[in-house]
Order: sequence, then structure tokens, then C-alpha cells
Amino acid sequence: MKSLSLIAVLFSEMITLPACRPSGNAVFREFTYLGDDARYVILPSGERVPTVVGKSALQGKTGAPLTGNFTWTDRFDSLDFKWMQLRTPKSQWWQTDGGLHITPRIETIYDEGANPSFMAVRQQHSKFEAQTLMEYEPQADGFAGLVVFQNESNNFALGKRMLENKPYVVLYKADKEIGRCVVAAEPLNGKAGCPLWLKVAADGDEYMFYYSESGTDDWNQIGGIQDGKILSTWYAGGFTGTMIGCYATCAVADNH
Repeated sequence: MKSLSLIAVLFSEMITLPACRPSGNAVFREFTYLGDDARYVILPSGERVPTVVGKSALQGKTGAPLTGNFTWTDRFDSLDFKWMQLRTPKSQWWQTDGGLHITPRIETIYDEGANPSFMAVRQQHSKFEAQTLMEYEPQADGFAGLVVFQNESNNFALGKRMLENKPYVVLYKADKEIGRCVVAAEPLNGKAGCPLWLKVAADGDEYMFYYSESGTDDWNQIGGIQDGKILSTWYAGGFTGTMIGCYATCAVADNH
């Protein structure tokens, strides 16, 4: 199975926000999505759902299929309409210039009513993989990585931050019943700005998270199998479904 990929690179521009340390931009250069459900059942039992009904398959702006099992890659020459933010941005904290440049800000994915630096697409399959190559150098505060998001109280965030003055890969979990916690944190061998590969894979309600410092042939699982039911509308409420995307914040560690 292929995956959704993105590449984050430290950007030299610095910003300063109230109660927020200066932090470099994160640049996501590529994003590839593959979904493979094999369970679309909207016809009588035993009758296979046709791939095309009465016309050629509908295509999005970039030619990516809209239904069925598919793979697509976005290298951010421009921002496709499939990409969304949480609520209306009051400033433009992103740009596309050889990648998706995201400015880390003090807002986080846990802040009710906020517009964090989070650019996402919809999870369209119950079985999928997503992976990213990220180059990001966190300061004493700050976090960047890959987020699987249902709402502010129910989500997973896999990425890099500093702990004990060392770079760590950290998996966070937010659950409306137990609050926010660190599922697992493992020290990295390289320097803070070294590349880091991140991946999430799901099969139904089982979500698995991985990282690598040396490439996509050497994955290390982190946090074991996670219960993805916290991402369901049945558990979390609402109606929007799950989003997957690129995230960066310069909030202090305890607030992330």
C-alpha cells in the first residue's frame, strides 16, 4: 500500500507572537494519499458497485479520483480545493512555493474556536496509509508533524518536539473522556534538525503510528495499536468526519 506523504523543511523566516518563542516555518513539499476499503455497498446484496455509472469518472482539479480506491499526490505547486483549515483564517499563515510553507503559531489543535496552523484533507477510507518526510528544528517550545483530527477533544498528533533539551518523536492522544496525554515519546539519535519520516496506518478502528530516521525501509512503531473509535462521530459527536494533515505550533510544550 502506498501512502500519503508530506515533507516538512525548516524555513529561515522567524516570527514572534505574544507568549510564544520565535520559531521557523515548516514546509510540507509533498502529500500522497492511498485508500483501499473494498467495502462500498450501496446496492442490493451480491451486486457489485460499478466504478463508472453513465458517464466518465468524475475528477477533481488535480485529476485525483473522488470515489473508490485511489492514490493521489500533491506537491503543492498551488493549493488544491481539497485542502481545508479549521475555521476562517484571520491571517495567511501558509504559502505554496515549492512546497506548503506553514508558519507555526501559538494556536493549537486543542483550542476551541481557534484557527491553528493546520492544513488538512478528509480521510476518505477506513483502510489507508499516510507518511511524511519532515525536516523541522523545534525550539525549546514547539511541535510539528502529522495530525489525525476529529475535533479539539479527539485526535492524534505524531511529530517532533524537544524534551530534556533533546529532540524526541512524540505521539499525543486527545480523548474527551480522559483528556490529553502523551502515548509514547522516544529520543531521536540525530540532531534536532535532522530529517524524520512519520507514518500513520489504519485498518478500520485500529490506528498505528511509525517513525524512521533513515528512510521508509526502516520503520519503528510507536505507541502500539490505538483505538480509532475516538475519531468516530458516534463517540466524538459532530458530523464532519476525520481530517488528516500538516500541523505546526510554537505553543509552550505544556499547552500542546
